[in-house]
Amino acid sequence: PRQTLMPPVSLTVEESAEYASLSTQVNTLVDEMTIKFLTGEADLDQDWATFQSQLEQTGVNRMVEIYQAALARYYAR
Repeated sequence: PRQTLMPPVSLTVEESAEYASLSTQVNTLVDEMTIKFLTGEADLDQDWATFQSQLEQTGVNRMVEIYQAALARYYAR
């Protein structure tokens, strides 16, 4: 399959700060849940929807919005 790379977009100072903050929170959640899924402390089938909800509450959708805005600015050039 053909691989598509993200163009070299630039975040504003505000976007960058917000993204960094959200990224820390999301990465921590992903790391914690990965361990729980691997060790069996959390069940992948039963707990996946909760994990997805936690990601949304932590701001993963906002992270996507930030990059979508940067991508729109890139294509508007």
